[in-house]
Amino acid sequence: MLLNDEELITKPLNDTFLHGVTRDSVLTLAKSLGYRVTERDFHADEIISWIADGGEAALSGTAAVLAGVGTFIRNGKEFYAGGEGRRGWKKTPNASAKRSPRSKWETQKINLVG
Repeated sequence: MLLNDEELITKPLNDTFLHGVTRDSVLTLAKSLGYRVTERDFHADEIISWIADGGEAALSGTAAVLAGVGTFIRNGKEFYAGGEGRRGWKKTPNASAKRSPRSKWETQKINLVG
């Protein structure tokens, strides 16, 4: 999922991942809070652009988990979600130790292909 102050973007449901209750709950909550919710495909270039503009990224899981993604790796280069002074994931020198200023959840590192 990609998220900023106005919109949540998620991939559409298909047979490549589970259709979980957590995902459905997040989409329902986002809509009720006034976010524009868009279900469509997006690719690595768009993710990098999204986080460069201060957006956030998260993965939802079947065990009622929403895990923030703090670092994306593409062609060996690291890109960090959010930014200084923004709502996003706190940037630190140690990319594997980032935490959200709003929670105690550890963020994930994701390798992008394509």
